[in-house]
Amino acid sequence: MRSVAVAVTSFGVLLLSAMPLLAEWTQQPKDFHGVPFGANEEAVRKVLDPDQKKSAANCHTIQRDRMCDESFKIGDVQVIASYWLTDDAMRTVHVTFSGKDFAFIRSAFIERYGDPESEMTEEWRNRAGSSYQNVVLKWRGDLVQIQLFQRGARRDDGVAILSYVPWLEKQVKRDSDAAKEASRKF
Repeated sequence: MRSVAVAVTSFGVLLLSAMPLLAEWTQQPKDFHGVPFGANEEAVRKVLDPDQKKSAANCHTIQRDRMCDESFKIGDVQVIASYWLTDDAMRTVHVTFSGKDFAFIRSAFIERYGDPESEMTEEWRNRAGSSYQNVVLKWRGDLVQIQLFQRGARRDDGVAILSYVPWLEKQVKRDSDAAKEASRKF
């Protein structure tokens, strides 16, 4: 049986699998689009804008974190990658794309990262209560976890979330400790 913990970030909720690794993930990434996990903002900016020609507007503050955005293509599919930095280190990347391109992005991710650890279909519900199918693929290694969703924050947008596992594990522990402390106070 698989156990699941929840990590809350400034963007949303990530599922962090507590299942032990069954086999080494040989195609586990150490970076995304040239930006290494753990890179500071200066290093992220150098990768995203090596000639320093863009304005600083592509990096901004979101709550206590920083986020740097870039737009590029995977094949012919336009994507927007948002690199989330916590404590001046890149911890998570959110890659948003049109949901109509999910099949292509799914194939590209499998080609790049290998077969996922799991693939399932879950219900996705909008604020009006309409229900849709949402295909979710997950990869997990000792350094990186990838979740690929057919539907992201909006019905017509897909999203891939690549996260640095050691940071996620610290977040889960911190949130668990905070919940235990809060439960003692009421």
